[in-house]
Amino acid sequence: MVVTSSTTTTTTTATATNDEDLGLKDYWRSKLPNTRMPKAIQADLLTKSKKAVVVTGNVELVLDNMVNVDLSWDVATDTNQLRGYDPTETLFFLENELHPGSTMNLDFTKTAPLGINFLPRKEAESIPFSSKKFSNVLQRFSVLPGSNNAKVMKNTIRVCEMPADIGEEKYCATSLESMIDFSCSKLGTNNVQVLSTEVQYNNKKKEEEEEERETSTSQKKKMIKEYSITGDVEKIGNHEAIVCHGLPYMYAVFYCHARRDTRVYKVPLVATDGTKAKAIAVCHIDTSKMNPKHLAFQQLKVKPGTIPICHALLQDQVAWVPNM
Repeated sequence: MVVTSSTTTTTTTATATNDEDLGLKDYWRSKLPNTRMPKAIQADLLTKSKKAVVVTGNVELVLDNMVNVDLSWDVATDTNQLRGYDPTETLFFLENELHPGSTMNLDFTKTAPLGINFLPRKEAESIPFSSKKFSNVLQRFSVLPGSNNAKVMKNTIRVCEMPADIGEEKYCATSLESMIDFSCSKLGTNNVQVLSTEVQYNNKKKEEEEEERETSTSQKKKMIKEYSITGDVEKIGNHEAIVCHGLPYMYAVFYCHARRDTRVYKVPLVATDGTKAKAIAVCHIDTSKMNPKHLAFQQLKVKPGTIPICHALLQDQVAWVPNM
């Protein structure tokens, strides 16, 4: 495996602020003055002002059954979660496959539809986010009980209320401020890199086709492409990271979790159609407590605790890694 190591050593000094008086970008700069905001956050998720933007029932959410597979490694993957699963897709791979020339069939589809924004923390905390108050949630967003959106929202809340896996710390961030605070608190530093997979299409038409697919109100179609690793793979940080997964909801919600012994890599990719990606790969080193019937072990035909298992982040997932 050809790997280079990132050894950024910038020093940060957080400014004491009242986050209720700050816009989201200002809050980011106050807490993370030397950290670049990743495209996953700045491109789609920031409101254009301090005023809250809440989506109502006119957006169609799509449930991705594979999201639950990626979030919980302690439970066996069931047939319901495999609905829509394409066995040709490289959902999981081994760490020793991260080298130039290696090929993978990947789809970097975003989980949440375009147009979904972060709410300021004060606004987000004023809205119920609980299965016990689900009827109030539906009423707040003008969503009909039993509708597709209601089912997707209920699943997102259910995922957030599940107990953490063994050896894991988890938190569902309903605002950018809370995601920053949780991640920096668990990592013990504000001197971090925040990384997301970025895809560059080789022409405008392909980019427009991808945007149309992202905003489609029908079940999202897979766009699996064969990618090759085209250069050296760069290891970021040491063995510590927090990964936050975007979940489908009426505003931006991220499932953040920290597992011990996690390595993060930047991976340069090019697809057969010319699409380029600067992918972020996350590798779980200690898999000994994971369920042997999880899809990762079935797909790779390995046993828990024997070898590190990796997966690539989608475009609306972010990895928080302390600088060394």
